[in-house]
Amino acid sequence: MMHPRSLALACCLLFPGVAAWAGIEDLRAEYRDGQVFLQWREVALPDKCTLNVYIHNRPIDAGNLADARRVGFHIEPHSARDWTKDPASFEPDDPAAPPVGFRIQDGGPRLDPQDGLFVHTVTARDAADSFYAVTFSEYPPKAEPVERTDLPPGANTLAQPVRQQVAPIRPVWDAPGQPPRPAAGLPLLLVLHSRRGGRTMNYYDYMLFGDAQQGWREGLPHFFKVVVEADHVRVLPSDRVWLGRGRAFHSFWYGYNSLIYLPRAMQEKGQVVNYGERRLLWLLDWAQREFKTDPDRVYVTGSSMGGCGTISMALHHPQRFAAAHAHVPVVAYTLPVAGYTQGTDWRLTGMAGPLAGKAPTSDGMTLLERMDGVAWAEKARDLPFISLVNGRMDGSIPWYNNPPFYAAMNRARHAFAAYWDNGGHGDAGANAPEDVKAWQNTSRSLLRYSLKSSFPAFSNCSADLNPGNGQKTDGDVVGWINRGMDWKDVEDAPDRYAVSVAARFDGLTYPVTVDMTPRRALRFTPAAGAVLAVSVNGNAVADVTTDAQRLVTVPKVVLPSADWVRIEITSRP
Repeated sequence: MMHPRSLALACCLLFPGVAAWAGIEDLRAEYRDGQVFLQWREVALPDKCTLNVYIHNRPIDAGNLADARRVGFHIEPHSARDWTKDPASFEPDDPAAPPVGFRIQDGGPRLDPQDGLFVHTVTARDAADSFYAVTFSEYPPKAEPVERTDLPPGANTLAQPVRQQVAPIRPVWDAPGQPPRPAAGLPLLLVLHSRRGGRTMNYYDYMLFGDAQQGWREGLPHFFKVVVEADHVRVLPSDRVWLGRGRAFHSFWYGYNSLIYLPRAMQEKGQVVNYGERRLLWLLDWAQREFKTDPDRVYVTGSSMGGCGTISMALHHPQRFAAAHAHVPVVAYTLPVAGYTQGTDWRLTGMAGPLAGKAPTSDGMTLLERMDGVAWAEKARDLPFISLVNGRMDGSIPWYNNPPFYAAMNRARHAFAAYWDNGGHGDAGANAPEDVKAWQNTSRSLLRYSLKSSFPAFSNCSADLNPGNGQKTDGDVVGWINRGMDWKDVEDAPDRYAVSVAARFDGLTYPVTVDMTPRRALRFTPAAGAVLAVSVNGNAVADVTTDAQRLVTVPKVVLPSADWVRIEITSRP
Protein backbone atom coordinates (compact mmCIF):
# COMPACT_ATOMS: atom_id res chain seq x y z
CA MET A 1 0.00 0.00 0.00
CA MET A 2 1.30 3.46 -0.88
CA HIS A 3 2.17 5.76 2.06
CA PRO A 4 -0.35 8.64 2.41
CA ARG A 5 2.39 11.24 1.81
CA SER A 6 3.58 9.44 -1.32
CA LEU A 7 -0.03 9.17 -2.47
CA ALA A 8 -0.50 12.93 -2.02
CA LEU A 9 2.63 13.67 -4.02
CA ALA A 10 1.54 11.28 -6.79
CA CYS A 11 -1.86 13.01 -6.96
CA CYS A 12 -0.10 16.34 -7.33
CA LEU A 13 1.98 15.04 -10.23
CA LEU A 14 -0.97 13.40 -11.95
CA PHE A 15 -3.38 16.25 -11.31
CA PRO A 16 -1.54 19.61 -11.49
CA GLY A 17 -4.53 21.46 -10.00
CA VAL A 18 -4.09 19.60 -6.69
CA ALA A 19 -1.67 21.31 -4.27
CA ALA A 20 1.19 19.20 -2.93
CA TRP A 21 0.84 18.29 0.76
CA ALA A 22 3.52 19.76 2.98
CA GLY A 23 3.95 19.07 6.66
CA ILE A 24 5.22 16.63 9.26
CA GLU A 25 5.92 12.91 9.00
CA ASP A 26 6.91 10.10 11.31
CA LEU A 27 5.98 11.75 14.61
CA ARG A 28 7.38 9.70 17.51
CA ALA A 29 7.85 10.18 21.22
CA GLU A 30 10.12 9.01 24.05
CA TYR A 31 9.52 9.61 27.76
CA ARG A 32 12.44 10.05 30.18
CA ASP A 33 12.84 11.77 33.55
CA GLY A 34 9.65 13.80 33.54
CA GLN A 35 9.90 14.87 29.90
CA VAL A 36 8.53 13.72 26.55
CA PHE A 37 10.95 14.04 23.61
CA LEU A 38 8.94 14.47 20.40
CA GLN A 39 10.73 14.03 17.07
CA TRP A 40 9.50 14.20 13.48
CA ARG A 41 10.57 14.57 9.86
CA GLU A 42 9.66 17.71 7.95
CA VAL A 43 8.32 17.52 4.41
CA ALA A 44 8.68 20.62 2.24
CA LEU A 45 7.45 23.01 4.87
CA PRO A 46 6.86 26.60 3.69
CA ASP A 47 9.80 28.97 4.08
CA LYS A 48 7.87 31.11 6.54
CA CYS A 49 6.16 28.93 9.07
CA THR A 50 6.27 27.89 12.71
CA LEU A 51 5.14 24.67 14.32
CA ASN A 52 2.73 23.90 17.16
CA VAL A 53 2.50 20.92 19.53
CA TYR A 54 -0.75 19.71 21.12
CA ILE A 55 -1.54 17.24 23.90
CA HIS A 56 -4.78 15.38 24.66
CA ASN A 57 -5.92 12.32 26.60
CA ARG A 58 -7.38 10.86 23.38
CA PRO A 59 -5.97 10.45 19.86
CA ILE A 60 -5.90 13.92 18.29
CA ASP A 61 -7.80 14.43 15.04
CA ALA A 62 -9.64 17.24 13.29
CA GLY A 63 -12.68 16.60 15.45
CA ASN A 64 -11.04 17.21 18.81
CA LEU A 65 -8.04 19.42 18.01
CA ALA A 66 -9.89 22.41 19.46
CA ASP A 67 -10.14 20.55 22.77
CA ALA A 68 -6.45 19.67 22.85
CA ARG A 69 -4.04 21.88 24.81
CA ARG A 70 -1.28 23.63 22.92
CA VAL A 71 2.00 23.12 24.78
CA GLY A 72 4.43 24.14 22.03
CA PHE A 73 4.28 27.17 19.75
CA HIS A 74 6.47 29.31 17.51
CA ILE A 75 8.80 26.35 16.90
CA GLU A 76 10.91 26.96 13.82
CA PRO A 77 11.52 24.30 11.15
CA HIS A 78 14.53 22.04 11.71
CA SER A 79 14.27 22.51 15.47
CA ALA A 80 16.43 19.41 16.00
CA ARG A 81 19.44 21.50 14.95
CA ASP A 82 21.81 22.41 17.78
CA TRP A 83 22.17 26.12 17.05
CA THR A 84 24.75 26.57 19.79
CA LYS A 85 27.37 24.80 17.68
CA ASP A 86 27.10 27.50 15.02
CA PRO A 87 29.10 30.69 15.79
CA ALA A 88 26.87 32.65 13.42
CA SER A 89 24.01 32.20 15.90
CA PHE A 90 25.80 34.63 18.20
CA GLU A 91 27.56 37.00 15.83
CA PRO A 92 26.26 37.41 12.24
CA ASP A 93 29.76 38.20 10.99
CA ASP A 94 31.22 34.94 12.29
CA PRO A 95 31.54 32.10 9.76
CA ALA A 96 28.71 29.60 9.86
CA ALA A 97 29.44 26.02 10.92
CA PRO A 98 27.97 22.87 9.35
CA PRO A 99 24.64 22.03 11.00
CA VAL A 100 24.57 19.33 13.68
CA GLY A 101 21.68 17.98 15.70
CA PHE A 102 20.98 18.00 19.42
CA ARG A 103 21.77 15.12 21.70
CA ILE A 104 18.77 14.00 23.75
CA GLN A 105 20.48 11.21 25.69
CA ASP A 106 23.68 11.22 27.74
CA GLY A 107 26.57 10.89 25.29
CA GLY A 108 24.13 9.64 22.65
CA PRO A 109 24.11 10.21 18.89
CA ARG A 110 23.12 13.56 17.47
CA LEU A 111 19.75 14.00 15.80
CA ASP A 112 19.39 14.80 12.12
CA PRO A 113 19.54 18.65 12.05
CA GLN A 114 16.93 18.70 9.28
CA ASP A 115 14.33 17.10 11.57
CA GLY A 116 12.08 18.59 14.23
CA LEU A 117 12.33 18.32 18.01
CA PHE A 118 10.19 19.50 20.90
CA VAL A 119 10.58 18.59 24.57
CA HIS A 120 7.52 18.77 26.82
CA THR A 121 7.85 18.71 30.59
CA VAL A 122 5.02 16.66 32.08
CA THR A 123 2.76 18.58 34.47
CA ALA A 124 -0.04 17.63 36.84
CA ARG A 125 -2.51 18.75 34.14
CA ASP A 126 -1.35 15.99 31.78
CA ALA A 127 -2.93 12.54 31.64
CA ALA A 128 -0.75 9.56 32.48
CA ASP A 129 -1.43 8.30 28.96
CA SER A 130 -1.29 11.24 26.54
CA PHE A 131 -1.41 11.71 22.80
CA TYR A 132 0.50 14.38 20.87
CA ALA A 133 0.11 16.07 17.49
CA VAL A 134 2.16 18.65 15.55
CA THR A 135 0.75 21.26 13.16
CA PHE A 136 2.30 24.25 11.41
CA SER A 137 1.27 27.87 10.84
CA GLU A 138 2.01 29.68 7.60
CA TYR A 139 2.77 33.41 7.45
CA PRO A 140 1.30 34.95 4.28
CA PRO A 141 2.70 38.37 3.30
CA LYS A 142 1.04 41.18 5.29
CA ALA A 143 -1.53 38.82 6.78
CA GLU A 144 -2.16 36.97 9.99
CA PRO A 145 -0.68 33.46 10.28
CA VAL A 146 -2.87 30.58 9.15
CA GLU A 147 -2.59 27.25 10.97
CA ARG A 148 -2.64 24.12 8.83
CA THR A 149 -4.47 21.53 10.87
CA ASP A 150 -4.21 18.53 8.57
CA LEU A 151 -3.88 15.49 10.85
CA PRO A 152 -3.36 12.45 8.65
CA PRO A 153 -2.97 9.32 10.83
CA GLY A 154 0.56 8.04 11.19
CA ALA A 155 2.13 11.32 10.08
CA ASN A 156 1.81 14.18 12.56
CA THR A 157 -0.49 12.72 15.23
CA LEU A 158 0.31 9.78 17.50
CA ALA A 159 -1.79 6.67 17.18
CA GLN A 160 -0.55 5.29 20.52
CA PRO A 161 -0.34 7.21 23.80
CA VAL A 162 2.83 8.08 25.68
CA ARG A 163 3.00 6.62 29.20
CA GLN A 164 4.30 9.54 31.27
CA GLN A 165 4.43 10.99 34.78
CA VAL A 166 5.60 14.05 36.67
CA ALA A 167 9.21 13.56 37.78
CA PRO A 168 12.34 15.67 38.32
CA ILE A 169 13.77 16.65 34.96
CA ARG A 170 17.47 16.23 34.35
CA PRO A 171 19.98 17.65 31.88
CA VAL A 172 21.68 15.72 29.10
CA TRP A 173 25.44 15.11 29.25
CA ASP A 174 26.54 16.71 25.97
CA ALA A 175 30.30 16.16 25.96
CA PRO A 176 32.80 13.34 25.38
CA GLY A 177 33.81 11.16 28.29
CA GLN A 178 31.97 10.85 31.58
CA PRO A 179 30.27 13.52 33.72
CA PRO A 180 32.05 14.79 36.84
CA ARG A 181 31.66 12.60 39.89
CA PRO A 182 29.80 13.80 42.99
CA ALA A 183 31.89 15.34 45.74
CA ALA A 184 29.71 15.16 48.83
CA GLY A 185 29.78 18.10 51.20
CA LEU A 186 31.71 20.59 49.06
CA PRO A 187 30.56 24.21 48.69
CA LEU A 188 28.78 25.23 45.47
CA LEU A 189 29.87 28.30 43.48
CA LEU A 190 27.61 29.78 40.78
CA VAL A 191 29.69 31.70 38.19
CA LEU A 192 27.83 34.10 35.86
CA HIS A 193 29.49 35.21 32.61
CA SER A 194 29.63 38.69 31.10
CA ARG A 195 27.56 39.87 28.13
CA ARG A 196 30.32 38.85 25.73
CA GLY A 197 30.62 35.47 27.39
CA GLY A 198 28.69 32.33 26.63
CA ARG A 199 29.59 32.29 22.94
CA THR A 200 31.98 29.34 22.88
CA MET A 201 29.27 26.78 23.38
CA ASN A 202 31.57 23.78 22.97
CA TYR A 203 32.85 24.86 26.36
CA TYR A 204 29.62 23.66 28.01
CA ASP A 205 29.02 20.01 28.75
CA TYR A 206 25.42 19.81 30.02
CA MET A 207 22.21 20.73 28.21
CA LEU A 208 18.76 21.19 29.73
CA PHE A 209 15.50 21.45 27.81
CA GLY A 210 13.66 23.86 30.09
CA ASP A 211 10.07 23.74 31.23
CA ALA A 212 7.46 26.46 30.67
CA GLN A 213 8.70 28.40 33.71
CA GLN A 214 12.21 28.81 32.31
CA GLY A 215 11.66 30.47 28.96
CA TRP A 216 9.29 32.21 26.56
CA ARG A 217 8.21 28.74 25.51
CA GLU A 218 8.97 25.39 27.01
CA GLY A 219 11.55 23.10 25.48
CA LEU A 220 14.17 25.81 24.98
CA PRO A 221 17.70 24.41 25.37
CA HIS A 222 19.96 25.82 28.08
CA PHE A 223 23.62 24.98 28.58
CA PHE A 224 26.02 24.88 31.49
CA LYS A 225 29.28 23.41 32.70
CA VAL A 226 30.22 21.79 36.02
CA VAL A 227 33.77 21.66 37.38
CA VAL A 228 34.61 19.75 40.56
CA GLU A 229 37.56 21.39 42.31
CA ALA A 230 39.38 20.23 45.42
CA ASP A 231 37.55 22.68 47.67
CA HIS A 232 34.31 23.49 45.81
CA VAL A 233 32.02 22.61 42.90
CA ARG A 234 31.74 25.32 40.25
CA VAL A 235 28.65 25.69 38.02
CA LEU A 236 28.94 27.92 34.94
CA PRO A 237 25.65 28.44 33.08
CA SER A 238 25.07 30.22 29.77
CA ASP A 239 22.66 33.15 29.65
CA ARG A 240 22.08 32.81 25.90
CA VAL A 241 18.42 32.32 24.93
CA TRP A 242 17.27 31.02 21.55
CA LEU A 243 14.78 33.33 19.84
CA GLY A 244 14.95 32.13 16.26
CA ARG A 245 17.23 31.15 13.44
CA GLY A 246 20.49 33.01 13.97
CA ARG A 247 19.09 35.00 16.90
CA ALA A 248 20.47 34.24 20.36
CA PHE A 249 20.11 36.99 22.96
CA HIS A 250 21.00 37.53 26.60
CA SER A 251 18.72 38.49 29.50
CA PHE A 252 21.14 40.06 31.99
CA TRP A 253 20.44 36.99 34.13
CA TYR A 254 16.96 38.19 35.10
CA GLY A 255 14.42 37.52 32.36
CA TYR A 256 12.65 39.11 29.42
CA ASN A 257 9.31 39.91 27.83
CA SER A 258 6.98 36.93 27.56
CA LEU A 259 6.16 38.06 23.99
CA ILE A 260 9.75 38.56 22.89
CA TYR A 261 9.10 36.35 19.85
CA LEU A 262 6.44 38.85 18.65
CA PRO A 263 8.23 42.22 18.33
CA ARG A 264 5.10 44.20 17.45
CA ALA A 265 3.09 42.87 20.39
CA MET A 266 6.08 43.35 22.64
CA GLN A 267 5.92 47.10 22.03
CA GLU A 268 2.52 47.41 23.70
CA LYS A 269 2.03 44.49 26.04
CA GLY A 270 3.61 41.43 27.49
CA GLN A 271 5.11 40.91 30.90
CA VAL A 272 8.78 40.71 31.80
CA VAL A 273 9.13 37.30 33.44
CA ASN A 274 12.11 36.27 35.58
CA TYR A 275 12.85 33.22 33.42
CA GLY A 276 16.60 33.56 33.93
CA GLU A 277 16.47 33.59 37.72
CA ARG A 278 14.05 30.64 37.72
CA ARG A 279 16.52 28.68 35.61
CA LEU A 280 19.43 29.57 37.91
CA LEU A 281 17.47 28.47 40.98
CA TRP A 282 16.58 25.20 39.25
CA LEU A 283 20.25 24.71 38.40
CA LEU A 284 21.29 25.22 42.02
CA ASP A 285 18.73 22.65 43.20
CA TRP A 286 19.85 20.13 40.58
CA ALA A 287 23.56 20.61 41.31
CA GLN A 288 22.98 20.15 45.03
CA ARG A 289 21.13 16.88 44.41
CA GLU A 290 23.49 15.60 41.72
CA PHE A 291 26.78 16.50 43.40
CA LYS A 292 25.61 16.33 47.02
CA THR A 293 27.02 19.77 47.76
CA ASP A 294 26.55 21.63 51.02
CA PRO A 295 23.24 23.56 50.79
CA ASP A 296 24.44 26.04 53.42
CA ARG A 297 27.55 27.01 51.47
CA VAL A 298 26.32 28.35 48.13
CA TYR A 299 27.96 31.41 46.55
CA VAL A 300 27.53 33.54 43.43
CA THR A 301 30.08 35.61 41.54
CA GLY A 302 30.45 37.31 38.15
CA SER A 303 31.81 40.28 36.21
CA SER A 304 30.02 42.91 34.12
CA MET A 305 26.66 41.38 33.15
CA GLY A 306 27.63 38.50 35.43
CA GLY A 307 28.19 41.02 38.21
CA CYS A 308 24.72 42.44 37.54
CA GLY A 309 23.27 38.95 37.93
CA THR A 310 25.33 38.43 41.07
CA ILE A 311 23.92 41.54 42.76
CA SER A 312 20.37 40.72 41.69
CA MET A 313 20.54 37.11 42.87
CA ALA A 314 22.08 38.14 46.21
CA LEU A 315 19.46 40.85 46.79
CA HIS A 316 16.40 38.88 45.73
CA HIS A 317 17.30 35.37 46.86
CA PRO A 318 19.37 35.98 49.99
CA GLN A 319 18.18 32.76 51.59
CA ARG A 320 20.08 30.77 48.94
CA PHE A 321 23.52 32.39 49.21
CA ALA A 322 26.10 32.65 51.96
CA ALA A 323 28.21 35.27 50.13
CA ALA A 324 28.66 37.01 46.76
CA HIS A 325 31.36 38.87 44.84
CA ALA A 326 30.63 41.17 41.87
CA HIS A 327 33.08 42.91 39.54
CA VAL A 328 31.86 46.08 37.71
CA PRO A 329 28.17 45.32 38.26
CA VAL A 330 25.12 47.45 37.62
CA VAL A 331 23.83 47.79 41.18
CA ALA A 332 20.64 49.59 40.15
CA TYR A 333 18.92 50.14 36.80
CA THR A 334 17.92 53.79 36.67
CA LEU A 335 17.13 56.67 34.34
CA PRO A 336 19.89 59.13 33.32
CA VAL A 337 20.89 61.83 35.79
CA ALA A 338 22.55 65.22 35.34
CA GLY A 339 26.09 64.91 34.07
CA TYR A 340 25.54 61.56 32.33
CA THR A 341 24.30 61.07 28.78
CA GLN A 342 22.78 57.67 29.57
CA GLY A 343 21.33 55.73 32.46
CA THR A 344 21.35 52.01 32.95
CA ASP A 345 17.69 51.59 31.94
CA TRP A 346 18.69 51.25 28.25
CA ARG A 347 20.07 47.80 29.02
CA LEU A 348 16.54 46.66 29.73
CA THR A 349 15.06 47.52 26.33
CA GLY A 350 16.48 44.46 24.59
CA MET A 351 14.76 42.09 26.98
CA ALA A 352 11.72 44.20 27.92
CA GLY A 353 10.89 46.03 24.71
CA PRO A 354 10.29 49.76 24.26
CA LEU A 355 8.44 49.92 27.58
CA ALA A 356 11.78 49.13 29.25
CA GLY A 357 11.68 50.14 32.90
CA LYS A 358 7.93 50.79 32.85
CA ALA A 359 7.18 47.23 31.77
CA PRO A 360 5.28 45.10 34.32
CA THR A 361 7.06 42.05 35.69
CA SER A 362 6.05 38.67 37.03
CA ASP A 363 7.15 39.97 40.44
CA GLY A 364 4.21 42.36 40.70
CA MET A 365 6.07 45.63 40.03
CA THR A 366 7.65 47.52 37.16
CA LEU A 367 11.00 46.41 35.83
CA LEU A 368 12.78 49.51 37.15
CA GLU A 369 11.38 48.85 40.62
CA ARG A 370 12.43 45.21 40.48
CA MET A 371 15.96 46.09 39.34
CA ASP A 372 16.54 49.01 41.75
CA GLY A 373 19.29 47.56 43.91
CA VAL A 374 19.51 50.68 46.07
CA ALA A 375 15.88 50.35 47.18
CA TRP A 376 16.23 46.60 47.74
CA ALA A 377 19.38 47.02 49.81
CA GLU A 378 17.60 49.63 51.93
CA LYS A 379 14.59 47.47 52.73
CA ALA A 380 16.13 43.98 52.78
CA ARG A 381 15.99 42.40 56.22
CA ASP A 382 18.84 40.01 55.58
CA LEU A 383 21.51 39.66 52.90
CA PRO A 384 24.59 37.52 52.29
CA PHE A 385 28.00 39.16 52.54
CA ILE A 386 28.64 41.09 49.31
CA SER A 387 31.95 42.43 47.99
CA LEU A 388 32.13 44.52 44.82
CA VAL A 389 34.59 46.46 42.67
CA ASN A 390 33.68 49.35 40.34
CA GLY A 391 35.42 51.95 38.19
CA ARG A 392 34.48 55.63 38.24
CA MET A 393 35.31 56.00 34.54
CA ASP A 394 33.31 52.97 33.46
CA GLY A 395 31.84 53.88 30.08
CA SER A 396 29.45 50.92 30.14
CA ILE A 397 28.11 51.21 33.69
CA PRO A 398 27.67 54.79 34.97
CA TRP A 399 29.32 55.49 38.31
CA TYR A 400 26.47 57.53 39.79
CA ASN A 401 24.47 54.53 41.05
CA ASN A 402 27.28 53.14 43.18
CA PRO A 403 27.60 55.70 46.02
CA PRO A 404 23.85 55.47 46.83
CA PHE A 405 24.15 51.68 46.89
CA TYR A 406 27.10 51.80 49.27
CA ALA A 407 25.19 54.25 51.47
CA ALA A 408 22.07 52.05 51.51
CA MET A 409 24.09 48.96 52.44
CA ASN A 410 25.81 50.93 55.21
CA ARG A 411 22.58 52.40 56.62
CA ALA A 412 20.91 48.99 56.64
CA ARG A 413 23.97 47.51 58.36
CA HIS A 414 24.46 44.76 55.79
CA ALA A 415 27.80 42.96 55.58
CA PHE A 416 29.68 44.27 52.54
CA ALA A 417 32.98 45.59 51.26
CA ALA A 418 33.48 47.94 48.30
CA TYR A 419 36.46 49.17 46.31
CA TRP A 420 36.57 51.68 43.47
CA ASP A 421 39.19 53.37 41.35
CA ASN A 422 39.42 55.57 38.27
CA GLY A 423 39.35 52.56 35.96
CA GLY A 424 37.04 51.78 33.10
CA HIS A 425 34.82 48.79 32.55
CA GLY A 426 37.58 46.41 31.59
CA ASP A 427 40.32 47.48 33.98
CA ALA A 428 38.58 48.53 37.19
CA GLY A 429 40.50 47.00 40.08
CA ALA A 430 43.41 45.95 37.87
CA ASN A 431 45.85 47.93 40.04
CA ALA A 432 44.06 47.33 43.32
CA PRO A 433 46.08 46.34 46.40
CA GLU A 434 46.65 42.63 46.88
CA ASP A 435 44.25 42.44 49.82
CA VAL A 436 41.46 43.75 47.56
CA LYS A 437 42.39 41.45 44.69
CA ALA A 438 42.05 38.61 47.21
CA TRP A 439 38.28 39.31 47.27
CA GLN A 440 38.15 37.42 43.98
CA ASN A 441 39.88 34.42 45.56
CA THR A 442 36.95 32.15 46.28
CA SER A 443 38.66 30.14 48.98
CA ARG A 444 39.84 33.18 50.93
CA SER A 445 36.92 35.59 50.56
CA LEU A 446 33.72 33.60 50.11
CA LEU A 447 34.00 30.04 51.38
CA ARG A 448 34.35 31.14 55.00
CA TYR A 449 30.66 32.12 55.01
CA SER A 450 27.79 29.70 55.65
CA LEU A 451 24.04 29.98 56.08
CA LYS A 452 24.50 28.07 59.33
CA SER A 453 27.12 30.43 60.77
CA SER A 454 26.74 34.00 61.96
CA PHE A 455 29.14 36.74 60.90
CA PRO A 456 29.57 40.44 61.78
CA ALA A 457 28.52 43.32 59.56
CA PHE A 458 30.66 46.46 59.74
CA SER A 459 29.38 49.98 59.16
CA ASN A 460 30.52 53.58 59.60
CA CYS A 461 34.18 52.56 59.57
CA SER A 462 36.53 55.50 60.17
CA ALA A 463 38.99 54.06 57.60
CA ASP A 464 36.42 54.34 54.81
CA LEU A 465 37.06 56.80 52.01
CA ASN A 466 34.53 59.03 50.28
CA PRO A 467 32.82 57.73 47.09
CA GLY A 468 31.27 61.17 46.54
CA ASN A 469 27.83 62.09 45.33
CA GLY A 470 27.92 60.03 42.14
CA GLN A 471 29.49 62.61 39.85
CA LYS A 472 32.90 61.67 38.46
CA THR A 473 34.48 64.83 39.84
CA ASP A 474 33.29 64.36 43.42
CA GLY A 475 34.80 62.14 46.10
CA ASP A 476 38.00 60.15 46.36
CA VAL A 477 39.30 58.89 43.03
CA VAL A 478 40.45 55.64 44.64
CA GLY A 479 38.72 54.39 47.72
CA TRP A 480 37.04 51.68 49.70
CA ILE A 481 34.49 50.83 52.34
CA ASN A 482 35.15 48.17 54.97
CA ARG A 483 38.47 47.32 53.37
CA GLY A 484 40.61 45.13 55.63
CA MET A 485 37.85 44.43 58.14
CA ASP A 486 38.26 40.86 59.39
CA TRP A 487 36.67 38.56 61.94
CA LYS A 488 37.04 35.13 63.56
CA ASP A 489 35.87 32.92 66.43
CA VAL A 490 32.15 33.70 66.45
CA GLU A 491 30.23 32.43 69.48
CA ASP A 492 26.49 32.34 68.90
CA ALA A 493 24.60 31.23 72.05
CA PRO A 494 21.07 32.01 73.31
CA ASP A 495 22.31 34.48 75.93
CA ARG A 496 25.69 35.49 74.51
CA TYR A 497 27.26 36.60 71.25
CA ALA A 498 31.01 37.11 70.85
CA VAL A 499 33.38 37.74 67.94
CA SER A 500 36.98 38.83 67.44
CA VAL A 501 37.46 41.64 64.91
CA ALA A 502 40.44 43.42 63.37
CA ALA A 503 41.29 45.98 60.68
CA ARG A 504 44.38 45.24 58.63
CA PHE A 505 45.90 46.45 55.38
CA ASP A 506 49.13 48.13 54.36
CA GLY A 507 49.13 51.85 55.12
CA LEU A 508 46.17 51.76 57.50
CA THR A 509 46.35 54.44 60.20
CA TYR A 510 45.21 53.50 63.71
CA PRO A 511 43.11 53.78 65.74
CA VAL A 512 40.09 52.68 63.65
CA THR A 513 36.53 52.91 64.89
CA VAL A 514 33.68 50.84 63.47
CA ASP A 515 30.13 49.78 64.27
CA MET A 516 29.54 46.01 64.51
CA THR A 517 26.20 44.24 63.98
CA PRO A 518 25.81 40.45 64.34
CA ARG A 519 24.19 39.02 61.23
CA ARG A 520 22.44 35.70 60.64
CA ALA A 521 22.70 34.67 64.28
CA LEU A 522 20.90 31.36 64.79
CA ARG A 523 20.80 31.17 68.58
CA PHE A 524 21.40 34.70 69.81
CA THR A 525 18.01 36.20 68.97
CA PRO A 526 17.00 38.70 71.66
CA ALA A 527 13.57 40.29 71.47
CA ALA A 528 13.03 43.77 70.09
CA GLY A 529 13.75 46.36 72.75
CA ALA A 530 15.97 44.05 74.80
CA VAL A 531 18.74 45.82 76.74
CA LEU A 532 22.08 44.00 76.38
CA ALA A 533 25.43 44.34 78.08
CA VAL A 534 28.57 44.86 75.97
CA SER A 535 32.25 44.36 76.73
CA VAL A 536 35.29 44.98 74.53
CA ASN A 537 38.42 43.02 75.43
CA GLY A 538 36.80 42.27 78.78
CA ASN A 539 36.02 45.88 79.60
CA ALA A 540 32.39 46.85 80.02
CA VAL A 541 31.08 49.59 77.73
CA ALA A 542 27.66 51.18 77.33
CA ASP A 543 24.62 48.91 77.06
CA VAL A 544 22.90 48.52 73.67
CA THR A 545 19.25 47.92 72.77
CA THR A 546 17.86 45.77 69.97
CA ASP A 547 15.80 47.61 67.35
CA ALA A 548 12.44 46.74 65.82
CA GLN A 549 14.13 44.25 63.47
CA ARG A 550 15.78 42.60 66.49
CA LEU A 551 19.19 43.74 65.32
CA VAL A 552 21.75 44.95 67.81
CA THR A 553 24.66 47.20 66.89
CA VAL A 554 27.72 47.92 69.02
CA PRO A 555 28.76 51.46 68.00
CA LYS A 556 32.23 52.94 67.65
CA VAL A 557 34.31 49.90 68.58
CA VAL A 558 37.92 51.11 68.86
CA LEU A 559 40.59 49.05 67.11
CA PRO A 560 43.87 50.56 68.37
CA SER A 561 46.19 48.29 66.35
CA ALA A 562 46.22 45.29 64.03
CA ASP A 563 45.60 43.00 67.01
CA TRP A 564 42.30 41.20 67.46
CA VAL A 565 39.65 42.86 69.59
CA ARG A 566 37.08 40.67 71.34
CA ILE A 567 33.50 41.97 71.44
CA GLU A 568 30.93 40.27 73.71
CA ILE A 569 27.20 40.94 73.92
CA THR A 570 25.23 39.30 76.73
CA SER A 571 21.65 39.29 77.90
CA ARG A 572 20.86 41.15 81.10
CA PRO A 573 19.57 38.93 83.93
